[in-house]
Amino acid sequence: MRRSAIALVFTVCVAVPTILPTPADAQLDVEDLSDEEAEILEEQSRLDEIIVEAGLDVATAHDEILRLEIEGELALRDLAAAQYERTATVESRRALAVQQYVTGDPRIEGFIDELVQERASVGPAIERALYAQILDRNTASIDRYDELIDDFGEHFDDLENRLEDRRGELPGLEQAYDTAVSNREATDATLAAIQLELDWERSLLRRARLTGLDDGTDNTRPVLAVKIDNVSAARPQAGINQADVVIEELVEGDLTRLVGLFHSTESDPLGPIRSVRTSDVLILANLNRPLLGNSGGNPGVMAALNESPIVDVGATVAPGSAYFRNNSRSAPNNLFSSTATLWGLGAGSEAGAAPPLFSFRRPDRPPPAGAQPTSGADIDYGATRVSYRWDADIGGWRRTQDGSPHLDTAGVQVAPTNVIVQVVGYHPSVVASISPEAEVVGEGEVWVFQNGTVQVGTWSRESLESPTRYVDADGEEIELLPGRTWIALAPPGTATLVG
Repeated sequence: MRRSAIALVFTVCVAVPTILPTPADAQLDVEDLSDEEAEILEEQSRLDEIIVEAGLDVATAHDEILRLEIEGELALRDLAAAQYERTATVESRRALAVQQYVTGDPRIEGFIDELVQERASVGPAIERALYAQILDRNTASIDRYDELIDDFGEHFDDLENRLEDRRGELPGLEQAYDTAVSNREATDATLAAIQLELDWERSLLRRARLTGLDDGTDNTRPVLAVKIDNVSAARPQAGINQADVVIEELVEGDLTRLVGLFHSTESDPLGPIRSVRTSDVLILANLNRPLLGNSGGNPGVMAALNESPIVDVGATVAPGSAYFRNNSRSAPNNLFSSTATLWGLGAGSEAGAAPPLFSFRRPDRPPPAGAQPTSGADIDYGATRVSYRWDADIGGWRRTQDGSPHLDTAGVQVAPTNVIVQVVGYHPSVVASISPEAEVVGEGEVWVFQNGTVQVGTWSRESLESPTRYVDADGEEIELLPGRTWIALAPPGTATLVG
């Protein structure tokens, strides 16, 4: 039998190393942030030393200013005392002599008498010598006080100059201290932000790969993709609210079918499970050899599936007990299984650990700058009409289909945390011309809905093995909120943004 073109593509691709974001990427982010944290801690240590030194300089300057002020007061007091003593010496001697003379003090009279007698006996030369001696003593005493006054004055002037210098230095020392403290406070804020981001990046190493939730998921488990029918006879479906990611694709008749990606949560039962399309083989090629639950497919599709990096755990290869029919429904919309059963079928296969599909942002962060408020979107596939509307009370986008709430078998309305409207082209499948095949390699417009906002950007996928990237108008990665995500592969012109 002739091998399909898509099978030939995968024959070549299978040998090509898969290029996927891995936990190692998150580890690199952790290492980078840890380096930043270490640098800031080192800078804080350096600033702490500067703060201590600057604080000591300020304290020393204040102490020295206080000491100089006290010394200056003491020097000024000594100067005033010396000046007073000098003046008092001269004035008191004069006053005492005048007072004694005026009052007729017998001592001064006796002194005068002695002087007269001595003058008569020793003569004018002795008298002049006596007066000279008294004058010299007085002059020496006054000179001594003059020297003290000069010394005290110079000391006081020196203290005043030193005090002025230290007062002039003090503002600079205080500014240096304030700057160091301000820089230290700034590093505290930076460090806190980095540590928050570091905690988040570290948590991503353990968080569920497809949802970003910290729920204890075993990340070594492979992705289980399951084809779920979406026509009216197939609803309500079982397991659609347990899928981490649901991808809605266009199929023949302008209807849609769902590809549920299960990783963190079990579902029993699960279905109704339907057949494979070539779009599925392309969509799932970058999930590190995922498992695919399905009801089979035409020979061309199954050949493509067998040549692809996907592990088939469908009904055509599984034991009879793995899938069962729900007799309350009509075929072909009554085939069911469970996630545990299908993962069990993949045990020992070449299926790889689930890769991360999205970048997740911390829930406490504000919406990105380019996010615009919106109430949702409408998508008209032709025979299937879908609407998403934001519900702040539940933090999700309530989904309606063909005018009715889209409910699961438990009666719970579909309301994912994130919705991605990825605009893609479709062309006839190479194995069945009536079946549209999604063009998921290349690039196109994307709308990313989260937390009551939408970001308009671009999706791109370089090859079948490459992850799909979602970037905003500035080329920055669009980060999703942790939670479940629905992706609508919408043909051009079918989606309408609702204000």
